Amino acid sequence: MSVDATQQGTQPSAELQDPLCISGPLEIENQQNSIGFTLSRIGTAVTGRFAALVAEHDLDPRRFLVLNLISEHEGESQQAIALSIGVAKSQMVAVVDELESDGLLERRVNPVDRRQHALHLTAKGRSVLDGARSTAAEYENFLRSALSEREAKD
Repeated sequence: MSVDATQQGTQPSAELQDPLCISGPLEIENQQNSIGFTLSRIGTAVTGRFAALVAEHDLDPRRFLVLNLISEHEGESQQAIALSIGVAKSQMVAVVDELESDGLLERRVNPVDRRQHALHLTAKGRSVLDGARSTAAEYENFLRSALSEREAKD
């Protein structure tokens, strides 16, 4: 943080902050020596950056995950997708409602069990997912670039 920003009591914009280097008014003694603490901060930073990147495609990580699962398992039920990602059926209904209202997927009556809805991506959903996957792959490559070839494989 610059001296001017500190003196004014403001934080620099999020784009300029490194989430691993942000200092608050209180510090934890020897936090740099804690592997768990460091991994936790790295996880938070990576998750936050990933969320910001998929947000460029009007998605959040959960919606991105759901679209990926539906893409790979076209026609699967809401219940099966909910079970796969470990969310309650009621939460899954809300996510599917959002994706459907955004025109990214459609519910169809399951021909085998008419009580269930089969989920399918729309052309728009496939296009949005392709763009988000491309962005996610670039970020994955960026993260891997900091690792040795052996570390990236393990």
